[in-house]
Amino acid sequence: MTGSSVAAGAATVVAGGLLAIGIAVTNGLSPTWMILAVLGGLTCVAIVWSGEIVNMLLYGLVLTAPIAITKSISARGGVYAPGLELSLVDVFLMCLVIVWAVQLAVYRQRVHAPPPGVGVVLAIFAWAWVSGLFAEDRVAGVLAAINQTKFLLEFVVLYNLVSTPRVLRRVLIAAGLGLVLNLAMMAAQTIARSPLAVQGAKVSNSGIRLVYAAADTVRAFRPSGFLLHPNSCADYLVIVLPVPFLLVLLGKARVGRATWWASALLAAGGATGLILTMSRGGWISFAVAMMFALFVAIRRGLLRTRDVVAAGAAAAVAAAVLLSLYPSVIYRITMDDNRSTETRLVMMDQAALIIRDNALLGVGLANYTRASHRYTPKSFAPLPPEYQDTIRAGVVHNGYLLLWAERGIVGLVLHLLVFVTSLLRFVSIRQWCDEQLHAVATGLLAGVVGQGTFYLFDHFYLDLRPGVFWLLLGLVASVLRIQARQTLAVSTC
Repeated sequence: MTGSSVAAGAATVVAGGLLAIGIAVTNGLSPTWMILAVLGGLTCVAIVWSGEIVNMLLYGLVLTAPIAITKSISARGGVYAPGLELSLVDVFLMCLVIVWAVQLAVYRQRVHAPPPGVGVVLAIFAWAWVSGLFAEDRVAGVLAAINQTKFLLEFVVLYNLVSTPRVLRRVLIAAGLGLVLNLAMMAAQTIARSPLAVQGAKVSNSGIRLVYAAADTVRAFRPSGFLLHPNSCADYLVIVLPVPFLLVLLGKARVGRATWWASALLAAGGATGLILTMSRGGWISFAVAMMFALFVAIRRGLLRTRDVVAAGAAAAVAAAVLLSLYPSVIYRITMDDNRSTETRLVMMDQAALIIRDNALLGVGLANYTRASHRYTPKSFAPLPPEYQDTIRAGVVHNGYLLLWAERGIVGLVLHLLVFVTSLLRFVSIRQWCDEQLHAVATGLLAGVVGQGTFYLFDHFYLDLRPGVFWLLLGLVASVLRIQARQTLAVSTC
């Protein structure tokens, strides 16, 4: 083992040990966290033994990103209360930053040049701090800004460390394993018809059980995996599913038998899970993401139209079989939705009032709930007072309106520029040397498009979803850099 590995390993063990002890002590040595502490120690040993300290921490970061097991250090009351929380992904992130910093400082390792458009990324997080510091509730704003900064660190480390096709493949495998864990949890929840909450996973009981009185009181349970709520789980699936779907459509001969079968199982399981979440916004967003992916893949010669049509016909048959076995999916669209749509529309009315008075700068990061108590739209009038209070305890289920209300038009435009920049960079690349890399890039961008669509139906707010999204953006930037290096290395592809 080299001196670099030894130093990095020592830093990893120390950082991991301190974090594990801190978690256990602050939680009163509960069984769940004791188990996690032991697993954390074993993970540290395995990471050091591997000889690839940084890469192993990176894979752990990606693997645990969609697992919402957290320990609250400081939090305020409320449904969407900002607070300082330590999650599994934060453990890997903190260890990774420490080890990476040691390597940069001691061994003078090179930092990759920032990707094009990084100015927009830095402006987003800088504006988050400005918005938080000048908010009415400054404590809430600063806590939320700290959480935002973690997402920036995830983006930076992923972009710098995913620098070769080998590391990229292993990162994708880690992401696939994270998906497997969530699908396994979803299966267990569906069988037990219970969220199966473990300590540290603050699972929501709101909206997970649907009853259709008009259909002989048919009941449906909505699994959430490790993502706290079915809508959050659907959101995550929209991010990760386009890549395995495209790899499946490329065929065994082009991606390899093992990759094809793994992708096929993930695609089938993920699609089933997405349906079971009963998230209408998730269904629409995934459809838009896949239409984008297939359109690009056909236009660029990755896929043939007839193969896509054949795959679409097979998917339609599978959907018809599933609907016949699970009619609750149809009921979710055609029958009463327990005031879900009505609530969203009323929340939008309220958000419009907040934006009207705070259009330029917003009310401040993490201050939407505080501001909502001062604004009562006319559409509130027919609602019972208790239901009005319930609405005020939440935030508008529209990511764009939430961004505008809290961070003003400045914050909204900056986030829109992230979507635009990612797409323009991808579209500008016409020649790819590696068709698998091309397919992965197309799938990742489809995830970005899916999230842009999902913003219309839900919010990214104070949970793990923004972290997963910024990992996605970091991975997009990494793939495009790998492609640029391959193009420079080969005169003709």
